[in-house]
Amino acid sequence: IKVELSDENETTELNVEGVVFDKDGLSLVAVNGAVLKVGDRIGDYQVLKIMEDRVIFIREGETEEFLLTKEEE
Repeated sequence: IKVELSDENETTELNVEGVVFDKDGLSLVAVNGAVLKVGDRIGDYQVLKIMEDRVIFIREGETEEFLLTKEEE
């Protein structure tokens, strides 16, 4: 899932590549080739929450939710 988020000054592209979900809270998300956990930052974004089907980032007090879609085989 590639999402381009822009403001007047810059554009940040987040490529959410996948999620390893753990109900006990040790979930990970692959973004732009980096593996992140809740609280980690990538660019101006911080990982707020990782769920089985979505990831929520926060940037400057605003949340951005990314839904993950399963690819058809």
